[in-house]
Amino acid sequence: EGARVVPLPDGRSWLELDRSQPAIALRGLAAPGARWQVELSGERGRPRGAAADLVAALAFAPDGSEVALARSDRWIDFLDLATGEATRQPLGVFPPAGIDWSADGRRLLVWGRSGRGAFRVQDLQPVEPGAGAMRAEQYHAADLTDAGFGDGGRLAFSASRDGGLLIRRVDGLDDPRAMRLVARDRKSTRLNSSHANI
Repeated sequence: EGARVVPLPDGRSWLELDRSQPAIALRGLAAPGARWQVELSGERGRPRGAAADLVAALAFAPDGSEVALARSDRWIDFLDLATGEATRQPLGVFPPAGIDWSADGRRLLVWGRSGRGAFRVQDLQPVEPGAGAMRAEQYHAADLTDAGFGDGGRLAFSASRDGGLLIRRVDGLDDPRAMRLVARDRKSTRLNSSHANI
């Protein structure tokens, strides 16, 4: 049945997520064949399956060096786009529906539709020595339809099916691991952001 194809920001390359095997490959216009291909493993008791089914969403690092794969088995993998090798330890999360990488490259936002609609911000660079990187899980008490970053990664937005929009500040607070609600609106169900919910 082929593969699910996701274009890279450079416009000359794409990721192929196999529909029958747990394989993901990088291909491009410059040369025939795959530049690299990796198998999404079943390590740590994670189930295996077709990559097109395992990868719920993905986001590219702003500098184009990495891709974050939000997996339906509640893990996020990070791959180097040049080599296909893992760049960071996998992150365990709730079942993801979408993912966004902040424009400054410092944070990752993961959101899901389970429960009341949850989203979480992960600091990819330490915010202070010894601090945990995962911020407290936040809830949007409605069926989430989208979430993402704004203002260079300083704000996190979440939108719901009932038209609700919540905006939280994630940067410039006294507690660098906190998030603070700064606005609430009832007009939007989708956001315009750079992540790829596939």
